[in-house]
Parts: sequence; C-alpha cells; structure tokens
Amino acid sequence: MPHTRSNPSNLNSDEVLRSSQKQYVSELQERLRVLTEITGLSAEEVGRETVARIYRMIHSIKGSAPILGFNRIGELAMLWIQEWQWTQQEEAASFTLPELRNDYMKSAAATEPYMHQMELELEQCFAELGTGGSGEADAAVPSGSTSESSILIIEDDHVLRHYLANRLSLDGYHVDEASNVDEAIAKLRVNVYHLITLDLMMYPQSGYRLFELIKDDLTIRWIPMIVLSGCNDISDKIRCFNMGADDYVVKPFQYDELSARVRRLIHRHKEYKHLAFHDPLTGLYNRRYMDQQLQIELDRAMRYPAPLTLVVLDIDHFKTVNDSFGHQAGDRVLQGLSKLLTSKLRRTDFVARWGGEEFVLLLPGASDTEAAAIMQTISQHVRENPIAVMENTGSKLFITFSAGVVQWKKNTSVSDWMRHADFALYKAKRTGRNRVVKSTLRKPRTVRILVAEDDRVLRRIIVESVSQYAEQVTEAKDGAEALRLLQQESFDICILDCLMPQLGGLEVLAQAKQAKKSAKFLVVTGNESEANTKKAASLGADEYLVKPFDIEELKQKVKSLINSSWR
Repeated sequence: MPHTRSNPSNLNSDEVLRSSQKQYVSELQERLRVLTEITGLSAEEVGRETVARIYRMIHSIKGSAPILGFNRIGELAMLWIQEWQWTQQEEAASFTLPELRNDYMKSAAATEPYMHQMELELEQCFAELGTGGSGEADAAVPSGSTSESSILIIEDDHVLRHYLANRLSLDGYHVDEASNVDEAIAKLRVNVYHLITLDLMMYPQSGYRLFELIKDDLTIRWIPMIVLSGCNDISDKIRCFNMGADDYVVKPFQYDELSARVRRLIHRHKEYKHLAFHDPLTGLYNRRYMDQQLQIELDRAMRYPAPLTLVVLDIDHFKTVNDSFGHQAGDRVLQGLSKLLTSKLRRTDFVARWGGEEFVLLLPGASDTEAAAIMQTISQHVRENPIAVMENTGSKLFITFSAGVVQWKKNTSVSDWMRHADFALYKAKRTGRNRVVKSTLRKPRTVRILVAEDDRVLRRIIVESVSQYAEQVTEAKDGAEALRLLQQESFDICILDCLMPQLGGLEVLAQAKQAKKSAKFLVVTGNESEANTKKAASLGADEYLVKPFDIEELKQKVKSLINSSWR
C-alpha cells in the first residue's frame, strides 16, 4: 500500500490552498530569476535545450498558477508562451542552429514586457499573502486518510503536486507522489493504486513514455488514468485516449472538477472490476481474473524467487447433489464451500471459481507440501461438518472434494502448470476421490490432437474448444484424410466422428489400432447409434460422446485423455 500522507487534522481545504500559494510564489520568484537569466543569454550561448527549457518553465506556470488562484499570472503566462510556441512545431526540429538562435532572440525581446509584469504581479502576491519574497513556505499538510482508494500523482511541478496530494488526502484518499516517469514506474511496481494522474510535459521523459511502459504490464495496465495537460490540442487528446487514458483534463482546472472526475472514475472502475472479475453466485474471483493473476504471480516469482503453488479442486459427485436436492441445493453447496475456502486461506491467497463445481487456488509463498497440508485440513473439516443447511427442510448437506496440488518450477508456462494440476486432480478422482494429490512438474510435453469431422462448422467448434489443451490441433475433413494423417504423424488424441464420407470413423479406428497407433481415441456418435458405441468399445475406443453433446463435456473428456496419457 502506498504511503499515506500523515497530516494535522485541524487543516481544512482553505488552509491547504493558502499554504500551497505561499510555497508557490516563493518558487515562482526563483523561476523568474532563472527565466531572466536564460532569456538574457547571447545568441552564441543558446542551444536547443535552452529554448526547450524556457518553454517547459512557462508552460508549467501557465498550467499551475490558475489552479492555485493566481489567475492574472496564468493569463500573463498564456501570452508569454504564445511567443515561444514555435519551439513545439514540427519544423522547429529541422531548424539550423543560426535559425534557432535568430528566433530565440526575437522571442526573448518580445516577452521582456511580460517578465516585468510578472514580477509586479509577484510582488502583489507577496503582499496579499503576508510573506516575504525569500521566506519559506508553510508546510501544507492536511488530515489523514481512512479511504481504501489509493492515488499516484505523477507531476514534475512539485508545488502543484504537493497541493493536489494534500487536497486529495483531505478528500479521504491514500496519496503517493512521483516527480518523473522512472520514479512512477518504481512505485507502480511495488504499490497498489486505484487511479493515476499523469502530467504529460515532464523532464527528462514525457508522460507519453509511461503509456509505453505500462501497456504490456498486466499488473498496472488496468489502473484508471487521468491525464493533466497544459495542452488543449485535439490531436494530443486523441493520442492519449488511443494510448489508454480514461480522462483528459486541461490545465488550468478547478480542483472541484478534478475531484469529481477522480471520484467518478474510481467508483466506476471498482464497479466494472467487480462485475468483470467476480463470479455472481459465490462472490469469488472468476476464471478471467485468475487467468490474469496466474501470469502476474508467475512473473513476480521469476523476479523475486519464492514458492508458488497451484491447487485445482473439484467437488465429488456434485451432480448427485443437484439430482437429489435440486439446483438450489447445489448453489448453496457452492456458496458454502466458497465461504469456507475464503475463511481458511491467507489474505495473500487467491480463490476462483473456475467453472461448474471446480475451483482454482493460488498460494504465493507456499510450497506444495504446505499447500497440501492446508488442503488436507480443509478436506477434513468438510467431511466432518455440513457445508450448507437447506432453510425449507433443515436438511444438512455434506460433501467431499478432490484436489490436485502442483508447485511452480522455473521455465514452466501457465498452461503446463495448469495441465499438471489437472493431472493431479484426475489422479485423485481415479484413486477414490475425497483426497488431495500432490504432483511434481515434469518437462513440458507437446500435446497434439487430430479432429476428424466432415461437418465444417462442428469441426471448427471442436478445434476451438480443445485448442487450449494442445500445442497443435490438426483437422481432417473425412475419414480417409484422418487415416493418412494417423499413419504419417504422431498424435496424442484423435477425435473421430463415426459417420464420414469415404471412410467411416469406426474403420479409421480399426485400422489405426491394427497399426498399433498409440493415440487415445474419442469417438463421436449420433444419438441413435448405440450399436456404433458398442462396436467402438470393442475396437478399443478410449472415450465416447453422443451428439448433440455439451462443449464442457467434450473438454472434460479431452483433459481426462491427456492426463491418462501421462501415467
């Protein structure tokens, strides 16, 4: 969690503003001194960085001053910066040094009156605020925060940055600050934030650099971002939105407007995140979230080596619960087990409903031995206590579950890791259920599947459904092509339709078995072909599916065949 600004509780927003104003005018005095110095250089002393620095400084004054209530200074800065706007045009990059110096001299002369007026305004500000030009600004610190929402402010103008941080802290947020892109990235790597505010014009790297760094990082790419920019150009806005910004606020802005945008974005993001990443029945994370979290934790384990263990859990005979007591009872069982898992695991662990009666648990920092012991304890609790009680009948519902436990090893992909966990789960099922099985990751194996189906649409559906379990899926549009492929290549699984042109699936199965092909065969028959099912069994088929079939049933049978081929 980012650092929470710890501040005296007696400061209100007006006092924060006044304290920030005192700090700002003190800083502005120094900025004007530097601007006077660099706009008074001789032509021979001027380089490209000189004019870039002038523009950045005036641009910062233009954006920050009105936010802190110095509207006249902001107006002067607006006039001032127009004389230096040529430095931002594309053709300026191709100027020769003499051309650049010539334009510099013209702009320096044209803006000399603005410098004088700015100094007069500054003297007036000192008088109104009751502070001397060389005085130290009061420490601006508002009250502490109790909110769960955390914000990172990325802004190189430290007066404006502190002001925004203090005001947002008063609004109840945890606030952290970064003055440049590198500092921001370092904080984003170790802290959790619910929103980022980003200044585009920073030095030495612009805010655009942050977009490039976070777009491929799953840990931070989902954080809402508000761009704070002194540029009101439509092309900049479009570019930011295309790169992933959620909002774009032009400096100068009213703090109340920014506060409302921050509040709306955080609230909306939390709602969307909950809907997108949580299972509505159990309240657990869903498969979409866990897919993302698996990769995040794996990446973290590679950077900071530590044990990381995956558990796949499946309720035993769950269909019997639905058949005997109804689907409402099944829902109560799922909810009861979800609540139990959440209560028994650590806050750092992740629990997701993977689908149906299957759950996936991710335990960072736990070895497979430790994870297996935890699951054994939970399993014993489940055996000895009802998981749910039906309100209308008072019936107590008891269940057991099977679980597979696998610890991650270096250079293992998420798909191979999950496949081994599935294997351990199916081993627990095959050896009697109601048990926890620990498995060790072995060298990844390439799984190849052949899908033989003459219906093009159905063939594509099957291919897309099973592709997540194999590194290669090959299609055959008829039996003859399937047999040729089986004879020429090696497959782990062959999904065969019984009725195909040129050569039926049963004939393909017979010839493949005669040739001693090692593939596992899943035969698909029509709902009227019980005789075909019996014949397929006699020929050595390993699994069967009857049309019309459920895609989840197909996936489960394919997973079972893959796991059995590893025994």
